[in-house]
Amino acid sequence: MSADAGPLPDAITAPLTRYLDELEERSALNAACEAARQQRFDLATLFDWLQAFDADAERKQRAQVALRAALGLPLIPGPPCRATGR
Repeated sequence: MSADAGPLPDAITAPLTRYLDELEERSALNAACEAARQQRFDLATLFDWLQAFDADAERKQRAQVALRAALGLPLIPGPPCRATGR
C-alpha cells in the first residue's frame, strides 16, 4: 500500500498511488507526471517515497522513468556524463 507522502503534493501522490496500487493504468501515471511538471517539491523526497511504496518493482521502475522523463531528468539516475576535456 502507500508510503508516507510527507510534504509531497497530493496532486502528484494521489494519481501515483492509484497507478502503483494497480487501480488505474497509464492515465493515472500521466496525471502524476503532469502534476510533477507543475508543482514545486523536493525531487529526492519524491523518489524516496516512490522506492518506499509497497508495490510491484516493475511498476515502480516504470513510474520512476516516466517521472524523470516528465521532469526532463536523465532516465537512469546517476552522475551525469562529463566530457573528458580532450
